[in-house]
Amino acid sequence: MLARHGQTDLNKSGVYLGRGDISLNDTGRKQAQKLCDQLAGVRFDAVYTSPLIRCRETACIVAPDYSPIQIDGLMELNFGEWDGRHYEEIQKTDPSAWLSWTENGIDGAPPGGESARAMYERVEKVILDIARRHEKADARVLIIAHGGTLRAIAAWAVGLGAEGMWRFLCEPGSLQKFVIDNGYAYVSLWNQTG
Repeated sequence: MLARHGQTDLNKSGVYLGRGDISLNDTGRKQAQKLCDQLAGVRFDAVYTSPLIRCRETACIVAPDYSPIQIDGLMELNFGEWDGRHYEEIQKTDPSAWLSWTENGIDGAPPGGESARAMYERVEKVILDIARRHEKADARVLIIAHGGTLRAIAAWAVGLGAEGMWRFLCEPGSLQKFVIDNGYAYVSLWNQTG
């Protein structure tokens, strides 16, 4: 199962939030509690999370009986110099870099950041490693991460590759489920909130 961290003030304002270490706001804590309620009674073999505070806070609320394993590879896209800035501001203050990023699609990267393809490849390695750790047929893990990270997982699960990762909507505090059965991965639940 996959869960996106709850809302932060920066998510709400529409800025790029990659590696900025921002806490949940009140709405985000309520979203995490709703996730906890949705998962009541579900047992996990392990809980994994991004090391960023918004994910760790969500994990503490959603899975209080577990010691989440923090994995750097589950972090959000590195927006580099654009982290914490709104895209409209970037278009005005750095139009050439903005144009380069948008024209290069998944291979473009913000100044000092990473491309969507690089993030996808990073996340794919993590998912394959987690899958190897939990190969038994009835294994169940919970991954609490970021919107971009979860989109990369979904695109991997359905075979779309990095090119397809932005085709998935992933709201703060949402629940997703994908299954690996005999080496075949599929999405069985997506963007369920409250």
